[in-house]
Amino acid sequence: MSSTQVCYYDGITTEACFAAVTITYEGAAVFTTTAKAFDGITNYYELDNVVSPTTFNALIPATGSGDTYRNMTLVFCIYPNEHIDFGVFFATAGYQFYCAVSDSNGGLIVGGRNYNNSAWYVEVLPSGSPTDGEPLPIGAWHSVMISMFGDNGVSPVVEIMKIWVDGIEVYSGGIDATFDRHPMAWAGNAWVGTGDAYDGLDCYLSYIWCNEEYLDPATYWASFFDVSNKPKDIGADGSTPTGSPPVSYFPNADFTNNAGTGPDWTEVGTVPAAPSSPTD
Repeated sequence: MSSTQVCYYDGITTEACFAAVTITYEGAAVFTTTAKAFDGITNYYELDNVVSPTTFNALIPATGSGDTYRNMTLVFCIYPNEHIDFGVFFATAGYQFYCAVSDSNGGLIVGGRNYNNSAWYVEVLPSGSPTDGEPLPIGAWHSVMISMFGDNGVSPVVEIMKIWVDGIEVYSGGIDATFDRHPMAWAGNAWVGTGDAYDGLDCYLSYIWCNEEYLDPATYWASFFDVSNKPKDIGADGSTPTGSPPVSYFPNADFTNNAGTGPDWTEVGTVPAAPSSPTD
């Protein structure tokens, strides 16, 4: 089978005869991820470590109190089903670090304790009425990036934290505490979806990335999220943003399968698949 096509070359009509062909167009693969559903009570993940201070704990490893730098970047996507003062991430029984949604208004709390067990926290208050639920309204996926930098080896001590939600900076300022432990690491247990003596938040989670380094969201937000604030493909091991894999990368929130360099976690109960994901 062949066909004839009339075309022009330098203003002269010509005829070309060619065999019929089939052309297949291949577009770029679309990145997709799934999510896990936490009921806030019975299904969660746990990492057990009781040896201090150089074991893996929580989402990054401790390296000892001699390290004056306290850096952390935590990226995740969350779909809250409730607004109540329960946590999402907990590190160690003493709450070395925690990330929670507050009360009935959707405020975001990031806090912990320093070396002398003094509590510190930053609460990003909601804007508008409590029903608005900012910065984390119920019933929708939200992208979050929390970046921390601390240096207690200088005077005055440098303590910085920046929080972005859905591509918008919601907090940039100091932290009312002196770091003497890494924010997401120390001896003791760590949990996702529950906490020591506290229940967790009823929510869906996906696309968790955490490493012991400070990444300014103003520079790195676009490395993790597209213009619609949906997760980007950052490589099988999560190394695309920085060129190296992080300690923790759970693109589908399955903590039993760490794509980063750190350990796998233990599933307590059964953490089911969520009915939606941030890449839907």
